[in-house]
Amino acid sequence: MSTDQQLPSLLLTKDLQDDALWRQARSHTLERIRRGAYTPTAPDQPPLERAIVLARLHIEAVSRQTRQAHWFSHQSAAFLHGLPTLVVPEVTHVIQHYRRSGGADPRVRRHYVPLKVHDQDVVDGLPVTSLERTVLDCARGTNLTEAVMIIDAYLHNGGDPDRLNRRVQELRGQRGVRLAAKHIEWSDAGAESPGESRTRVLLRRGGLYPHTQVVVHTHLGRFRVDMGWPEYRVGVEYDGLAKYTRLAEGDPAKVVFEEKRRQDALEDAGWSIQRVTHADLRNPDRLLAAVRHRLHRARPR
Repeated sequence: MSTDQQLPSLLLTKDLQDDALWRQARSHTLERIRRGAYTPTAPDQPPLERAIVLARLHIEAVSRQTRQAHWFSHQSAAFLHGLPTLVVPEVTHVIQHYRRSGGADPRVRRHYVPLKVHDQDVVDGLPVTSLERTVLDCARGTNLTEAVMIIDAYLHNGGDPDRLNRRVQELRGQRGVRLAAKHIEWSDAGAESPGESRTRVLLRRGGLYPHTQVVVHTHLGRFRVDMGWPEYRVGVEYDGLAKYTRLAEGDPAKVVFEEKRRQDALEDAGWSIQRVTHADLRNPDRLLAAVRHRLHRARPR
């Protein structure tokens, strides 16, 4: 989930006169983020965009209301680092060295563990675990699909796989290390989007092991297919909505036209392409059957 947008102001009760805050709350111009923290309402903001903003403000509120040293971690740190998560984080993870007193916030998960200096960082003025430590924590403590999405993004953007594996070895004996090693083994730097990562995990779970970023030569030039089997000339491409909206630069019709020309060129080169959308990922059995059918019909070179 991206946090690259203008955030509204965060208002803390300790910074406001109680009567002023009460008047704004009663007039429904303020939305409560957590106890003692509010933000101006935004009724016209799209739901997903609003969820991203509120998640970011919740992290900031926790930081401003926490007195002792702390670092945001796990999915919260991934969110701040710009790594993909399956959903907008609803729980804020934070590492502290000492156990706090007082009431617990169900939307805050505190981890009381030591954190070395090289595992500490700052993103947008907020204390956070380093990028590498964040990837490792997520690899150790989340499900396969989300872990692979996060590791793929780290590797695709220049992360060092050997260094990541060495860090896993350093953590031997600790909780979740075997799980992290498995998740790293499933990762691939060739994935260029979370949708590609999710598609590849689904295929591997079904016993299919595609190569990523397969180069195909056509009469229109050289193209790269998201994943596939060159020996069968079968490819799988993930079509995200962003390709036809945000990345279309105001001309989605041109993108559709270019995609059609590209598809025709790939087919003329003897390739069979299975296109995948977000909706297809909700029906893995149907998608696996469709890919197996293409592989069954193809003749290996």
